[in-house]
Amino acid sequence: MNVIVANEKRNELSNLNIDIIKSVDGVYSVEELIGMFTNFFFNKMILDVTSIKEYNDYTNLKKLFSNIDANKVILYLNDICNNKEYISDLVTLGVYNFTNSYSEIMELFNNPKSYTDVASFQISKSTYDINREIDDINGYNEEKEFTFEDFILPGEYDGNKKIIGVVNLTSHAGATTLTVQMVKQLNVKYKAIGIEMNKQDFIFFNVPSIYSCTSKDEVLKKIKEHHDVDAVVVDLNTYDSKDFCTDVIYLIEPGVIKLTKLIKRNGKVFQELSGEKIVLNRTNMDDKQVSEFEVESKVKIFSVVSNFRDNLDRVVSVDKLLVKLGYSKCEENLKKQGLFSKSN
Repeated sequence: MNVIVANEKRNELSNLNIDIIKSVDGVYSVEELIGMFTNFFFNKMILDVTSIKEYNDYTNLKKLFSNIDANKVILYLNDICNNKEYISDLVTLGVYNFTNSYSEIMELFNNPKSYTDVASFQISKSTYDINREIDDINGYNEEKEFTFEDFILPGEYDGNKKIIGVVNLTSHAGATTLTVQMVKQLNVKYKAIGIEMNKQDFIFFNVPSIYSCTSKDEVLKKIKEHHDVDAVVVDLNTYDSKDFCTDVIYLIEPGVIKLTKLIKRNGKVFQELSGEKIVLNRTNMDDKQVSEFEVESKVKIFSVVSNFRDNLDRVVSVDKLLVKLGYSKCEENLKKQGLFSKSN
């Protein structure tokens, strides 16, 4: 089922021949749109750009499409924003389906575009450069040591637990499955919970102590409820890791197509993440192949996680990752792998 968010184009959009589960009219702030649709399941959203308050503000658009899947959105432009700079910004933000023509909406609905289809609209300025400028304006790039005191009251946090963010660097690199598996294996020797941001994929896993949240406040509430845990593992999706993570691992599934798409989106990605924890996920690369990858990409690999079935209780490469993250008791698990144990 589909969603329509309309304002100036409400009369035209009311005539679309599609199944509608929800239709709203008016002008909404980005925060209101995120609140309405973050946990609302839909196939496609037809979004009248004039429904977005301050739709000419790049920072607003960035926030919106960091919380709502741009691949599900068809953005109906007006004449004001139908210009090369605005469209270039949309492509940079991952919005590939946009038009100022009513007759093209159904074409985009039935045949969505990909980056390749709209890459020519992108002005040479890279995603990294544009996002960096916005982050500079908001003060996100100031050098400072991470502390919890900024948003947790004294006594709520004992200073020992880690909050580990998991991010897909290449598309669909397995962050959700790995997050769940890390929680399962941590709970053998430690206490851990898992959190996914702005999605509800965890409902498909029959695993205790995993939760879905839509805001920093919800995350902090869960941490307070589980104050005795040693680890919180967060599937960040598109959420900003700066809000609450002590560690972040960036997942790469090292296939040619996915790596090529990653580099096309941001040619400086490995330079940008130099010194961060890069994990090769869903791969059976041996040590020699990993070394070759490091030389070619000029990036140090933190750990390698093998392909595994998500019904396994234990995965050796996940234990190795957890040991590298500081959870040394998981090394004991590596020594106790039984011949007939349900593990890989």
